[in-house]
Amino acid sequence: MPLLSVFAGSAFAAESQILLKRAHAVLVAALAHEKGFVKVHAAEALIALGEKDGPRRVFRAELPDGNEVRPYRIGVWRVLAASSPSAADRAEWIARTEAVVLDRTTMDRLHAVESLGKLAHAPTAEAVLAAVRAMARETEAAAVFPRWVLHLAGEREALPAIVAALDSSDPIARLRAAYVLRWLRISDPATRTAVARTAGREPSTEIGYPIIIGAAVALEADPARTAAWVAVLREIVAGGAAGARYDACQTLMRRETSTDPAPFAALLDSPEGDTRIGAAWAILHIAGRAKPATSAP
Repeated sequence: MPLLSVFAGSAFAAESQILLKRAHAVLVAALAHEKGFVKVHAAEALIALGEKDGPRRVFRAELPDGNEVRPYRIGVWRVLAASSPSAADRAEWIARTEAVVLDRTTMDRLHAVESLGKLAHAPTAEAVLAAVRAMARETEAAAVFPRWVLHLAGEREALPAIVAALDSSDPIARLRAAYVLRWLRISDPATRTAVARTAGREPSTEIGYPIIIGAAVALEADPARTAAWVAVLREIVAGGAAGARYDACQTLMRRETSTDPAPFAALLDSPEGDTRIGAAWAILHIAGRAKPATSAP
């Protein structure tokens, strides 16, 4: 079913069809014309919104050359796995990604492990698990994504280690830990306390600040501070860097109280691809959550 037809009966869409069509056009254009992982982000936005055919067609057309460009090939395979029409097709792209994890000479192993996490794939092959366990014994920052996959595979010590990384002296480890916990939607009291603590002391100048604040909002780490954190994310959306805007849009659009697309609409003309993609995704996601319009009696 075409994406826009899903929204045709919503109250939001009834009032804002022009904006919806524009947001959808932004994602389609990004899928066609952007490069690298910005293109991957456009595909993943469309897939998340229920539109798999376009991303699958575009990324299949990039093969076989797309198999050779590192680390972009990992994004290509992730999109093809996420948009697969069958379990067998998905397994092909998962297997390619696992093969990279097994190759200690390649530079995109960590990208491969991260993609397995994003695809919610729990490896079962002992060789793959052994390789991931070895990666989890590396530096604090390098260990977070492997622990994500080990958690998916059922290893109990992996999640506490991810939470512990929130207190690392390495800002990349803190960033990745918050990112993974948000992705997994881990919201037990101890995790929420740890996320709130990190959000409260993370310097705004650090690279991970937007992601850590986003995790605090998404996980309701401290309801008393949520409004202040949301205000920070809105400031980022209004004037942050492209990657931070893209990430903040994804957090804000999922808040139950967020139904206003106006803060995102102005970003559809941004010169930065990720900013446009984040804004368009947010508008369409909010539209999809809008309640259907009711007919007059």
